[in-house]
Amino acid sequence: MNKSDISFFSCLSCGKDLHVEAFEINNNNEANLETGVVYCQSCKTMYPVSEGIPFLIDCGYYIKSFDTDSFFTRWRDKFPFEEYRLLKGKTDSGKFRQLEFFNDDPKAYDDKVSHSSFWMANDWNTLHRWIAEFPENSIILDMGCGTGRCTIPIAQKGKGHVIGTDISIGMLRRAILKCAEAGLDNITFFLSDAEQLPLKAGKFTTVISFGMLHHVEDPAAIIKQSWKILKKGGVFYALENNMSPLRPVFDM
Repeated sequence: MNKSDISFFSCLSCGKDLHVEAFEINNNNEANLETGVVYCQSCKTMYPVSEGIPFLIDCGYYIKSFDTDSFFTRWRDKFPFEEYRLLKGKTDSGKFRQLEFFNDDPKAYDDKVSHSSFWMANDWNTLHRWIAEFPENSIILDMGCGTGRCTIPIAQKGKGHVIGTDISIGMLRRAILKCAEAGLDNITFFLSDAEQLPLKAGKFTTVISFGMLHHVEDPAAIIKQSWKILKKGGVFYALENNMSPLRPVFDM
């Protein structure tokens, strides 16, 4: 997490500004937070940051993938955890099944989807056309970013600052690994539910949803969230799966 990106986020509980406390800094870039906590002074809600990922989501969605007790014990001298609370409400069983599916084997997703000949051709034709339309110095949100399939090439093109989010911590961990392999250290990835984005209104020039809407029960809610966070004149880009007669050609 780039520490300066805290300016984009707002508390899911009360909507107020968030602050960040750093415990560990990335060795390669002092601007990047490796471990710490994002917190709201107004309502005393806190969100852990681990492996560079802020968990800006109901804790029920990551409790099986992250040991909060060990985290609090290890860093209790750095932050008054007892004065704050995790965001905890009611999780959605459908969303939980989705994230568990993608948490299971993120590399397999890349092998079967991102690196398949069909999707590589599709990505080239679609994503690169979008990037060409992005204005210089764009602020871009990649919703449902997965393993960085779009986030990484967007960052490599240098058209602006890109932030990625996904509901699967496993996918985000792999995205960060791929960024390190690509020599990229300027992308913030955060864990969130796209139907409840922890982002301030009017902050982004561009929002993309690349093959994500078919995974959610209420696509209209995602689009509504996108309009909220876009600046005036901002653009929402989306691509969704469809039946293509050319698919078998690529699978040969």
